[in-house]
Amino acid sequence: WMDLICDAETFVMISEHVRPTIHGLTIEDCVTPECREKLELFDNYMLIVIRTTSVHHEFMSEKLCILVFRTMVLTYHTGEACDIVVHEALLRLQKRHQVKCPSPGWVAHTLIDVIVDKMIPMVECRVQEVQNVESLVFQLGG
Repeated sequence: WMDLICDAETFVMISEHVRPTIHGLTIEDCVTPECREKLELFDNYMLIVIRTTSVHHEFMSEKLCILVFRTMVLTYHTGEACDIVVHEALLRLQKRHQVKCPSPGWVAHTLIDVIVDKMIPMVECRVQEVQNVESLVFQLGG
């Protein structure tokens, strides 16, 4: 698993040397901050672009790009929240698979699982807010 935390120019330079080759559109998606969430399949790898909530701004997000090859995983990000996600995923993988991770798919799954787990409290808070507004509407309307 290679975790790249660098500027876009450095990522482009490094990605040009990765084998099997990374498609140009994948590189573009990784370095474009506005890229939306996606899952794309290529001949030799799968690209997952996912977002996690920012550490400093509750309503902002940071992008994590996960490239899953047959024998390796490459992650690329620039934000502090993604650093936390990667670190937590690494700890979970070490706890679950002390010696060797069974496949790159486990790494991708664990990264996504950490992001989803981090979002659960925020989602529960929004559900509570909606229920509160709904109760208020019914009280005022009844």
